[in-house]
Amino acid sequence: PIGGPPPANPNLVYQWNPAQYLNDSTFPQPTLTPINNTGVPQLQAYQVIVADTQTNCIDSSSVQIQVNPVPDASYSMTPEICEGDSAYVEYTGTLNTFGTFVWSFSGGLPGSSIGQGPHWVSWNTPGSYEVSLIVSSLGCTSPPNLDTILVKPIPVAAIAAAFPQCFSGHNFNLLNIGTYDSTANFNWNFSQGATYPSDTTEHLDSLSFIFPGIHRVTLQIEQNGCVSEQDT
Repeated sequence: PIGGPPPANPNLVYQWNPAQYLNDSTFPQPTLTPINNTGVPQLQAYQVIVADTQTNCIDSSSVQIQVNPVPDASYSMTPEICEGDSAYVEYTGTLNTFGTFVWSFSGGLPGSSIGQGPHWVSWNTPGSYEVSLIVSSLGCTSPPNLDTILVKPIPVAAIAAAFPQCFSGHNFNLLNIGTYDSTANFNWNFSQGATYPSDTTEHLDSLSFIFPGIHRVTLQIEQNGCVSEQDT
């Protein structure tokens, strides 16, 4: 409320100017609910005129009120990462006065932080996780600004054991027993002497070599931008 306690005089009438943001401009102590979207403190002047309907006497008084803005809690961040990688978050709002910045990273490492950033946060388990920022300045606090980051699983490449074969008429069928989903891409590579240098199928059929010996076969899987370790 603004204004002083009203005297016990039923003959007094009140008028506040301007009436903007007041719940009742004719009340002795109206409630002021100002809005300030400028990003900087603003001074707002209010005048009250008091008239005595019995004596016809009039008086007035003025007050200046500083209206501080609710801080902007905007930020930018990496929208999705692979498990174990780090996401980048940084405040991008309009706050140009001293403030405090409180971050919360659900399930992340670290789980929380302070300051505008940039901050780097990692998640070791796939899933969707919530990021929150609350900004406080000049006694005003923003509502939590919430966003979600997607942590994608890293596929696992694994080649089933291949039994030795005689060189004459040999033919290897290699089974991929890794962990991946339907979006996965496969990259097989072979040592020198294979009948073809590489392959992109899920499982490998009819691989042979032009000379006997121990030959190296590797498999690596890419899935939604996340790359497995190489299996040999």
